[in-house]
Amino acid sequence: WRPTPSTRPGFTELRSVLEDLGATPSEEEGHTAAPKRNESQSVTGKGRGKRRSSGDDGLAEWQAGLNDRALLGPSVHHVANVLVPAVFKVVSADNDSGIVLDRPIDATIAHAVRTVAKPAGANTECPRDGLIGCAYVDTLSDRNDVGRAIALLSYTWGYKVESVGSALLRWTEQSGQEPTRAYIWICSLCLNQHRIEKVLCPEALAAEFGPRVRSIGRILPMLEPWRDPVYLTRAWCLFELYT
Repeated sequence: WRPTPSTRPGFTELRSVLEDLGATPSEEEGHTAAPKRNESQSVTGKGRGKRRSSGDDGLAEWQAGLNDRALLGPSVHHVANVLVPAVFKVVSADNDSGIVLDRPIDATIAHAVRTVAKPAGANTECPRDGLIGCAYVDTLSDRNDVGRAIALLSYTWGYKVESVGSALLRWTEQSGQEPTRAYIWICSLCLNQHRIEKVLCPEALAAEFGPRVRSIGRILPMLEPWRDPVYLTRAWCLFELYT
């Protein structure tokens, strides 16, 4: 461990070390652990963060936070009560993605991106580069749905989307956060999936994540299942935590 960030190894070097130790670099592997309370998953806060509730900040502050779109995140309320049901609905019947699940509850974050998040911004002008196709977070506008992130979720795309929503809700309960004011930066929803496919090199991805981790100041590592977290086998997750 090197206390000064500038002296720490970059993602490419760290990934090489982690792969030698048996970690998996892919974000696409699925995971089917059942989401039992206190057994299968946990979100633990790491870093700093100001507590928020529905009454402790004003409209002007929220509006000011929208100016830095790189740090915007969907609210816990939106993820759990809007996105998750939307994914369940889409994967329950024939859809353009071709993903139909007998058990919608098995839908993963990867499924959520392909069926809901990416299509949602497909025909919308991106406020960041002016081109058609934007990040899911850029399709949101209501104060209860989007704002400046107070934490960054570190997880894998193989996690079930319902598990992510329920784990975040439990975190708000345990930490005294208001779900409609607890905005979380989640890579699959906050990076423009219409552009990210063109910048897959480790250095480019590290440049996307590193500054955000430091600016937001709090990481929420999601560990599932609790007794043997798949999170700890993903090189990219360990890089986020290490940053």
